[in-house]
Amino acid sequence: MNKAGSFFKLNIPEELIQDFKMDTAAVNICRMLVIAIILLIYETFVFFLVPAWLNNLSIIEVFIVASLVFLPFLWLGRKKAGQWNANVLMFIVYAYLAVLIAFILALTLNSQGFDPQTYLYIFLVFGISIFLYLRPLASIIFNVSTFAVFAALLPYYQADPMILQRTYVNILVVHIISIAANRMNIGSRVAIFKDRFTIEEQNRRLFEQAQRDLMTGMLNHAVSIESLDDEITRANRIGYPLTIMLLDIDNFKRLFVDTCG
Repeated sequence: MNKAGSFFKLNIPEELIQDFKMDTAAVNICRMLVIAIILLIYETFVFFLVPAWLNNLSIIEVFIVASLVFLPFLWLGRKKAGQWNANVLMFIVYAYLAVLIAFILALTLNSQGFDPQTYLYIFLVFGISIFLYLRPLASIIFNVSTFAVFAALLPYYQADPMILQRTYVNILVVHIISIAANRMNIGSRVAIFKDRFTIEEQNRRLFEQAQRDLMTGMLNHAVSIESLDDEITRANRIGYPLTIMLLDIDNFKRLFVDTCG
C-alpha cells in the first residue's frame, strides 16, 4: 500500500469497525457537549459583562441562541450513546461543529477592520484536531473547507496585502499541522481500541478455559457444583420442580478415556 493509502486507512479489523465507530462517536459527542457548555457560559459572560466586545455582540448573540438549540441534542446524544446509531451521533457533532466554525470565522473576520487577529481561528483548528476523533477524510474535508471559506472571505474584511499574505501563509501551515495532528490522534485511538479488544478477548478465553475441562470440554467440578447450587436456589425461589439425572456408564474408561483420550 502506498503512503497516501496508509494515511487514510486506519487498519481496523472488519469485525471491529462498527464498534470503533460507536466508541469514537460516543467520545466525540461527550467532548463536544463539554465544549458547548464551556463556550455558552463564557460567551454569555462576554455578552453581558465585557463592553470591549461591542462590535461582536450580534455575532455572540446568534451563537448563544444556536448553542441553546443544540445543547439538548448533544445532551440526548450523550445519554443515548449506547442506543443511537453512530452516524446519528456524528451528525449532531458535525452540525454543532459547523455552528462553531461559522461563529469563529465571523469573529475573526469581523476583527480585521480594527484589530486583525487570528488566534481564535487557530485555537479552533488545533482544538478540533486534539479533542475530536475525526477520520482522516473527515479531517481533510474540515480543514480544506474551513480554509477555503476563510481565504475567500478575508479580502472583503482586510485590504492590506501584506497582512493578507501573512495571514494566508500562517493559516495554511496551521491547517497542515492540524491534519497531521488529527491523523496521529485517531491513530493512537485505534491502537488503544485494538489493545483493549485484544485484552478483553484474552480474558474471555481465559475465563472460558478456567470453567471447562481441557480434554472433554465439559464444565469442571467446581463450576458444575456452583451451577447446581444456582439451579436449586432458583427452583426454591420460584417454586418449580428440579430434576437431577445421574448416569453410571459401564466400562467408561475403556470406551471413552482410552479410546477418545
